Amino acid sequence: MDNDFFGAPASRILEEILDDAFLEMIDNDYDDDDDDDFIDETESEGHEMEVDEQVLFEDIINQPHSLYRLAIRKYNENDLSRRAFLNKTHSLRLPTKAIGDILDEARASCKLLREHVALPHVKDNAFSVFTRYCYGFLTEKLIFQNLLREYDRCKLHRIVQEFFNVYLESEMLLHNPTTTIESHENIDRVDVLIANSVIVSSANMSSDFQKYSADVAEFLTEAGWFKQAAILFDFIREQYPGSIQATSRLIHCYVMDGEIQRAKELLNSTENEVADVAEYVQVEFLTSAALVYYAEGNFQKALRFSIHAFSRVKETEISTRAYIETLRCLSRCLAVTRNYAKALVFSELCLHISAQFEHKLADGLLTHAYCLMQDDRNNAANKFYLKAKDLREKQFGTSNNVHLATVYEELSYSCYVQKYRVGDFRVAKHFIARAMRIYNRVLPEDHLHASSAKRVLALIIEEEALDIPFQPELGIDDKILIKMKDEALEKAHLLQKESLAIAKKTFGDESVQTAKHLGNLGRLYQSMKRLKDAEELHLEAIRIKSFILGDDDPEVAVSLGHLASLYNYDIKDYQKAEDLYHRGIKICLKHHGDLYSGLEYDYTGLIHVYSNLQNERKHLEYTFILSDWKDKRKQRVQRAFTPKLDPNMKVDSLMKIIESISADF
Repeated sequence: MDNDFFGAPASRILEEILDDAFLEMIDNDYDDDDDDDFIDETESEGHEMEVDEQVLFEDIINQPHSLYRLAIRKYNENDLSRRAFLNKTHSLRLPTKAIGDILDEARASCKLLREHVALPHVKDNAFSVFTRYCYGFLTEKLIFQNLLREYDRCKLHRIVQEFFNVYLESEMLLHNPTTTIESHENIDRVDVLIANSVIVSSANMSSDFQKYSADVAEFLTEAGWFKQAAILFDFIREQYPGSIQATSRLIHCYVMDGEIQRAKELLNSTENEVADVAEYVQVEFLTSAALVYYAEGNFQKALRFSIHAFSRVKETEISTRAYIETLRCLSRCLAVTRNYAKALVFSELCLHISAQFEHKLADGLLTHAYCLMQDDRNNAANKFYLKAKDLREKQFGTSNNVHLATVYEELSYSCYVQKYRVGDFRVAKHFIARAMRIYNRVLPEDHLHASSAKRVLALIIEEEALDIPFQPELGIDDKILIKMKDEALEKAHLLQKESLAIAKKTFGDESVQTAKHLGNLGRLYQSMKRLKDAEELHLEAIRIKSFILGDDDPEVAVSLGHLASLYNYDIKDYQKAEDLYHRGIKICLKHHGDLYSGLEYDYTGLIHVYSNLQNERKHLEYTFILSDWKDKRKQRVQRAFTPKLDPNMKVDSLMKIIESISADF
């Protein structure tokens, strides 16, 4: 190979793999002709390895890259060699860490190949070698079971994620018309292969099969491969009828994968079977039910179910994973129903517990960031989102993972809100572009996650379009700027329409989520001067939200503010605008307090209204109110939240925090 074609790191790793001198030394002690005899011996119970061979292999595994090189060589020869090597791995009882580290070396090499090697046929051949070798470990029950139990979870996710990246790159090479690959070996998707290997292993079902299959499904869920996890949980339900725990996890996977209707149907068909199961199983089912109602925007019902779930928690029985998910769900439900102080108590507790597990910490950070955002603490929320981003990138790398894309999307929206007043959306746009790049590679075009990302991007593009300056002194023709603005708004329009269509398909016409999309499209129509269309959409959004959430819900206040702005600045119906602003302010003061950031737009709007109505007294009154509000906001130091509970507090004591909410149901 000509080193001119490779970056130095890739060249070095390829030279290590093809180190003939080392392989010749190994072959003196491990000859291919002995493979059949070796397999027969290892299949015999009680077989013990010769001492000198044991010593040889112990020496090998203590040398960097050596066992790895041997495996690559043997795996690239024939099926018999692969079987022999796996048998030797079993008989040697290699430590789980050693196997994991071998896989991690392969991961690092694949990453170098993807990033530094340009020749398609070299990449393609190398990918085939690496995956043939490594997939043997990942699909072997005993080995993978030990990896799940004993190996560093974040490292294992990073390893498996890299093999998924290899699959995507291999597919891209194969279907790229500019590349020619003479001999291509299809590479399986690693998530599909792992899930299928569990199903195949059920033919020799052991006593621990249910736990093993559930553990693998949980691993796939953690990795963001919800479809394959759902296949496994559904398979468990078939093998073990009446498994409410598997049903609960299947509902969870459906929700996380945006299949809300399937989740709702399964929930409804199973509700009557839950009464007689153990309380820790009820906790998981009730939490999954809360997730369904939360996803479709029925927040009060979601809160009710999440409180019921938490009330059944028994610390001695429930798994840490289930406890964290119950806390996450409860925190979000409390936050979205405007119980901010209580939400932050539980999100802080969730953060404390998840911090004990590196692969769960990002979940705790995201939950706490969400609760801070809902409580109008955008700067603090942004810091937690950034920490979550760093952890996700450590766990999954920087590409092709749904969980990573979700962090990028939420971080983008946080940056959008944080910088809205100053109009600087560069960081927000950077992260939403990264999120959409991942969604476009790993999800269908009409997936719910893609819809959400399109909505955020549309909001950013719209604001950027409105900020395009008309500056004739710079010699820029106004027609050019107008064209730029119109093209940007049309791009935002296309994104909003696509996002609305997916929301309607997923949630139906009468849902809070659909109403939010209607409001966003209404705002865009206002920017495009399609005023009648904007008015109709805002009125429809208010109607839907009021019907589902009640007339004084903060979500209704958001839509009231949008319609007030339309009447105020474009339609010039100042009386209607005045009434809408006052209704919205009343709701915001009730739920958010007098320092809520959204009040600035309502107060500014009323000043404009009273100026045009020539009501000097009211104009002066709200000018002072706005000035006082700005002074208080400026003086306000971002509150550093300190939890008002001991992290080790028992569930009975924690329940007292939400008793006042429970009494409302």
